Amino acid sequence: MNTQRTLFRFKPVLLSLLSVLVLSTLFIGGGDQRYVHAQGASSSSKPELLKHYKKENAPFGILYHRGWESHPALRHWPDLEANEGLVRFVSSRIATVERRLNRKLQRRITVLLVPGYSELSRIATQVTRKSYPQEVLGLAVPSRGWIIVRSDGLREASLSKAPSEVTLIHEIGHLLVNRSHQAKIPKWFDEGICMYVAEGGMTREDEAVFSGMARMNALFPVVDLEARFPRLHHPTTLAYKQSLLMVKYLVEVHGEEVLGKLLDELDQGKPFSEAYEGLTKQSWLSFEEDFKTWLSSKYSMIEVLASWLNPWILISLLGLIAIVSSQLRARKLRRKLEREEELEDLKAAQLRAEEAQSEGLI
Repeated sequence: MNTQRTLFRFKPVLLSLLSVLVLSTLFIGGGDQRYVHAQGASSSSKPELLKHYKKENAPFGILYHRGWESHPALRHWPDLEANEGLVRFVSSRIATVERRLNRKLQRRITVLLVPGYSELSRIATQVTRKSYPQEVLGLAVPSRGWIIVRSDGLREASLSKAPSEVTLIHEIGHLLVNRSHQAKIPKWFDEGICMYVAEGGMTREDEAVFSGMARMNALFPVVDLEARFPRLHHPTTLAYKQSLLMVKYLVEVHGEEVLGKLLDELDQGKPFSEAYEGLTKQSWLSFEEDFKTWLSSKYSMIEVLASWLNPWILISLLGLIAIVSSQLRARKLRRKLEREEELEDLKAAQLRAEEAQSEGLI
């Protein structure tokens, strides 16, 4: 009971410790790939908007590019001209995503390969009437059938592909997922699928951290990820990664083919819960707990703790230990002072009793 009381008293500090551990593990020393699924809102003419770009006719539609002629992706086809190599590069990635989701693009699309953030911002702002932060590497506009991808970006040790390739595959995923205008697709399912097919953005250490979060009931409720993600950078990153893990859970339990089948059901206007229960024969109400149980058991507690051990976390941990120790010392001092006051009160009461007895009052 004493241990339980102590944990309850220090619950705010323990929750602070968890927050520091998670954020330190996921964010210190690493970047975050940001992807955007936007709605078209402008009628800007392509000739004026893209007058400095090379235009290539492609099997999938039209490819505009600038500054990609020396991209590492072209090494796959050293015998082709740069223009042909870029068309082949994009076409092959589209084919890969179509195969994995068992879905086909039902319209011709436009792919824009831009040299950097300034060009992505210029074009995307005119197309969608929205502004985008500098960390955004790619953009999909399903209503117009557009994809915009930057050639630059920070390379992450966890990625087997260049960030621009991961981003391209991710945005292709958005066009395939959002193929039907009547489909009501949960945000977490949309982003989780796109991260899953891109095979980027999460390490084993990340998964172990989330396994620990599942044990402590610190994950986002699924309902909070259905319509939108948090706006702040770090919570958004957590939302993306948790969405990927939920899709991985679906694949591990029901097979990769369940993703395309669920999308086909959603294309018919069915709610996600109805589509899920019809295909998996499991209750949607139990999905969240089933996912937490799966994630909690995916890694041992030793692996979870090991994922938290790096210099930044140790510094944070030592700081929090110092805070806890200070509070314990202060509480011990207060208890000592209280005992001393109680003893003084007892002595005073005894003295008054002795005085009263000597005066014959007792």
